[in-house]
Amino acid sequence: MTARGIVSIVLTGTMVLGSTFQSGSLAVMAQTAANTNDQALDTLMGPIALYPDPLLAQLLACASSPQQVTEVSAWLKMQEKELQGSKLQDAATTKGFDASFAAIVLFPDVLDTLAQNLPWTTEVGKAFVSDQKAVLSSVQRLRKQAQTVGNLKTTPQQEVKVETQNGQQVIVIQPANPQIVYVPVYSTQVVYTTPPPPPAKDNSDVVAAAALGFMAGIVMGAAMSDPYPYGWGAWGVGWHSSTVIVTGAAWRVPPGGRYGYARPVPYGGYRAPTNINAPSRNVNINNSTNVNINTSRNPASTARPSTQGATRTATAQNRSAASATPSTRGYTSSSASSSAPTGTRSSGLSGYQNNSSARAASSRGQRSAGGGGRR
Repeated sequence: MTARGIVSIVLTGTMVLGSTFQSGSLAVMAQTAANTNDQALDTLMGPIALYPDPLLAQLLACASSPQQVTEVSAWLKMQEKELQGSKLQDAATTKGFDASFAAIVLFPDVLDTLAQNLPWTTEVGKAFVSDQKAVLSSVQRLRKQAQTVGNLKTTPQQEVKVETQNGQQVIVIQPANPQIVYVPVYSTQVVYTTPPPPPAKDNSDVVAAAALGFMAGIVMGAAMSDPYPYGWGAWGVGWHSSTVIVTGAAWRVPPGGRYGYARPVPYGGYRAPTNINAPSRNVNINNSTNVNINTSRNPASTARPSTQGATRTATAQNRSAASATPSTRGYTSSSASSSAPTGTRSSGLSGYQNNSSARAASSRGQRSAGGGGRR
């Protein structure tokens, strides 16, 4: 073989090997970038991934309009305590706020979290309008992590189910009692990574999920089965379609709205930032699952539940206290009832309450204070 032939073979082999190594290197780099984005997105979604499905849906829609978050939060703090339930939602609608905000005014502590962490809220909204599938996939990853370590399970406050949709397993979270909604409170640094301590030996009723607490329950009353877009039953998550659902259809930015919404990046191009400080709460659960921190919505009104502050200390409560009745202001006491109807069921959208059970509970006269029957 001539010298020229040998050189030709060597050069050809070098090119082939170089091309192989380059392809492999690019594949590894692409996978690394995808993993990094998933981790950043999980950090972004961590504070809300364990919320009940309908509340998660409302929050994601609200986060898409940061200016409206600020204005609704300020407006809500000026309202008197007597304005509650459906009447509060009516007032928010009359004021011109979009349906997701009229829905979420029943959860002032959640709205306050959005308003107090606006850079994070803005990024959550941007991620949501840019790539709902990626956002909801992140929620499912986080729920799986929390469930795997033992911190996400069915309790007197919530029902956690694993359902199979389109051949894929998803974790669905709904209120244990269709009429009372509890907002979870947890540290994102703990709930997804650290197993709970074992129950105390002298009290078999102590709940093991000590990394997860709950705000005082909010009685939905008429707002549960309200047919309007801001009714609790109108909101959900279509895990099978990777969309937020409202009144039976995929949520879209309201046309002709008076408030701006986040602009999506081109499909598949969203990358979660790694420098966003997502809110996280340290929860000290002392043989309890209820966190009851009282602050006032209006300085002149009676204090009401809130998640403001950095540390949450649980109030004394156990399951034997679960028969307490709801308060007259539309909130349960810190030992809210778990003996009330528990017929919550997920529909195919996995974020909807069963309408018949909601209507039945409402017809028995349970109402948010000031809610009453609508028209």
